[in-house]
Amino acid sequence: MYGWRTGAILWAEDRRVCCEGCLLNELIAWSGLWMTGSPRDFGLGEGPVIGLSVSPWDDKLIFSSIFLSQNTSYARVLAWMEKLAPFIIEEKIERVEQLAAELGSYQVRLLPLALRRYIEARLAVYASNIWAARRILLTIPHVGVKIAHAHLLFTMYSGFPFPVDRHLRRMVGGNPVLPDKRLCKSYPCPRCPHRDSCTVWRLYKMYGLRAGLYQTLVWLQSQTPSAKRRLLERILLT
Repeated sequence: MYGWRTGAILWAEDRRVCCEGCLLNELIAWSGLWMTGSPRDFGLGEGPVIGLSVSPWDDKLIFSSIFLSQNTSYARVLAWMEKLAPFIIEEKIERVEQLAAELGSYQVRLLPLALRRYIEARLAVYASNIWAARRILLTIPHVGVKIAHAHLLFTMYSGFPFPVDRHLRRMVGGNPVLPDKRLCKSYPCPRCPHRDSCTVWRLYKMYGLRAGLYQTLVWLQSQTPSAKRRLLERILLT
């Protein structure tokens, strides 16, 4: 276990969400009580109500895990993070570089430079509005729109913008237009000249600030039954 409030315990009891070892604002963030919904709300069929879990206190870990998730499996990211997390938390980039050389995968080899730049920029990111924060994130080497949007979704209490992954593209159907990094660095979504063709904006117009929750539900529904069961064990159902 690693991260903020290591050892805290969350559980559901008689339609209540309880926590041992955390404060109320942390409970609300981690349980997802700040934004909840069910598949039925979005026309995705039946299913339990879930919350969109966020943790602004673990932003370095979240940035790193999202960065490592490019073109690989959830299991591999977990294995990498078990080794890297203590040094990410303590900002020991040289140790991250050493482990990256040992682990060998290209995602891990690219992480030290991106993480170093993120640590340098993180105070500016969280002192900014969400569009300025996105622009800063997109200046970090090897960070594209998908990584930037996922990081904002899980650290900044906002369901918009959100990442567009292959599962969401499949659900939208047709030939969905993905966000363009050049445009995302230049314009906030509401002022982008190409917003009406962009999948992110189209889903925002349909679901508002809950669009990020929609994306998360689509991703959950894409998992195999056994994988979904393991994932749901990590998510607090309300």
